[in-house]
This record gives sequence, C-alpha cells and structure tokens, in this order.
Amino acid sequence: MLNHAWAEMGHDTIYKEPNLKHLGAARMADIGERMNRVMQAHLVPAGHDFDKIASDFRRLVQADGAVNEVTASILAPQDNNALEEALETYADLVLPHYDDPAAHFLEMFEALIAAVERSRGFPVVPLETSFGALPGKTSLQVARRVKDLIVSYRHCDAERTFRALVRLYMGASSDEERHLWIELGEKLAKHDLAIWERFGAAAQQVVLDGVASSRRARHMHAARCWLRCSRKSSRPI
Repeated sequence: MLNHAWAEMGHDTIYKEPNLKHLGAARMADIGERMNRVMQAHLVPAGHDFDKIASDFRRLVQADGAVNEVTASILAPQDNNALEEALETYADLVLPHYDDPAAHFLEMFEALIAAVERSRGFPVVPLETSFGALPGKTSLQVARRVKDLIVSYRHCDAERTFRALVRLYMGASSDEERHLWIELGEKLAKHDLAIWERFGAAAQQVVLDGVASSRRARHMHAARCWLRCSRKSSRPI
C-alpha cells in the first residue's frame, strides 16, 4: 500500500513532470530528491519489516500445522528416518513457537529420552529419493538431536537432566553415543556466570551428588563418567 501511494505520487509529480515555463526548476529538483529520500528512509525499511512479518506469520502457521504429526512421530516412532526428521522439525520449527518453550520441552522430556532408547533397536533404512537411495538415519543421529535439545534447556530441571544422562549413558549402544552424554554432562556441570545468577549452583551440586550416589551404588562405570563431568563443576568461574 505504501509503495503504491509512493508510485502514484511519483507518477503525478516526477514522471508527469509539468512543463514549467517560468518558475520552479530548482524546486522541482528538490521535490524529486525528497521523493527519493522518503523511499530510502521510510518505504525501504518498512518493506523489509513487512516482509519479515509475513515470513514470521507463514512460519507460525507452518509450525502450528506440524505439531500433531511431529508429536506423534516422537511419541511412537516407526523408524529412525522419520524420527530424526521429526526431532529436527520440533527443535527448529515447532518448539520455538510455543509461548513457553522451556515448559513444553519439560512436558516432552520423557518422550525424547524414550525416543533415543527406541531408536537403538531400529535398523538403518535407506532413504529413497528420485535420484536413488541415500544412507538412512542412525540411532546416533537421533541421540545427537536429543542431546542438542537437552543442551539448550539443561538447567530448567538439572536433577531430571542428570538422571536422564545416567540412564542414557548406561544404555548407550556405542562408545560414540556414550561420548555424547559425557559431553552433555560436562555442559551441565560447566560454570557459567549467567546460569549461576539465574539458577545458582544447583547443576554443579546435582553432578557432585550423582557421582557420590553412583559410587555408593557401585555403579562404577557411571561414576567414572560423571567424575569427568564433576571436574568441570569444581573449576572456578
């Protein structure tokens, strides 16, 4: 609408420039310059903002339409191809559009952990395309998606995060997967001033308590893992 108004005025004043015989050559040039300044100072930025609003609106509608399918794929996965794609869509498109993403993440937390556990039993199924087959998604790729999600919200419930890490580490199907959970544990235990100001030292204490608990229960394999994480929690900020 603004561009249309500018074009109409430009057509009436610049394109159809009057044949001034006696006055106004300098004023006419100034009018043309003012029209250009209005375009650059107001219409170009407004056009950018309108495009961003339209893009955000389309993305919100797309996210809303994806909720049911994505949730179903995470809750009851059939194979790792669909599961990994659903996790990507959930992380990048769906979750950021909730009014309280952290709260919804915690609602889905158990389903995400269970999805990793289920993925370990799925065979690798090639991805069929019109140009041929591509390698299928693996349980490690699924685990990496979930790990990245947990990293983003790891301090929302530090104790719950720690329990999930122990569970996932103990059930990991490969050394590569175990390394993912060690990395996540290190991030949970790592000192961060902004996190301390918001949550206090809860995450670090959870890790230290977890190490002690694993030792008492003689879960020494897990204890060694979390001892590595606890070294992060004992370093000064």
